[in-house]
Amino acid sequence: MTSTFMVKLAWRNIWRQKRRTLLTASSLAIAMLLALFTRSMQEGSYAFNLDNATRFYSGYLQLQHPDFSENKSIDKLLPGDQQFIERIKSIPGLTEYLPRIETFALAAAAEKSKGVIIMGVDPQREANYSGLADRVAAGRYFNRDDEQSVLVGSGLAAYLNLVIGDEIALYGQGYHGTTAAGLFRIAGIIKFPNKQIDARIVCLPLKVA
Repeated sequence: MTSTFMVKLAWRNIWRQKRRTLLTASSLAIAMLLALFTRSMQEGSYAFNLDNATRFYSGYLQLQHPDFSENKSIDKLLPGDQQFIERIKSIPGLTEYLPRIETFALAAAAEKSKGVIIMGVDPQREANYSGLADRVAAGRYFNRDDEQSVLVGSGLAAYLNLVIGDEIALYGQGYHGTTAAGLFRIAGIIKFPNKQIDARIVCLPLKVA
């Protein structure tokens, strides 16, 4: 049998039972559409979560002291003076930069405590880039002059039973191994789609941190 004959035979056989053919083709088309839709939603969700995590938490690129990876000491800091900032701004392709301080501490309120991520941020720059101010679900956003005000994740607030105006105690390690402790008032509660961050984050103005 030639290939042409086989094609003609197959074509006639397809339309011999039109209803069966249409049902089969429709089933395959619907299955393909559902698979493509599910995959698109999955890829979109991955991209959204990645952008949220990098934009707020780790950043797309971090500049650190060369020795910081081996010895995560507060002595291994980068200078924050204007000369250093100008060098950062000259990096090709750079569209935004944010100064941050990240550390861990023990947060306590009433009879509960929990290990948390402390994030020291520049309030205005952070609001412009990561949209931190837009994540305030209750209360208000802070400014760089707030010395005793913090923002906490909604998951952390729920765990510690905190509301706007309550106080939270933070205990951690300070400069040269000293103890760092402070009592701060809740200015706002922020909500993140990433539940792990939402349940552990405490944001302070950079100067206070």
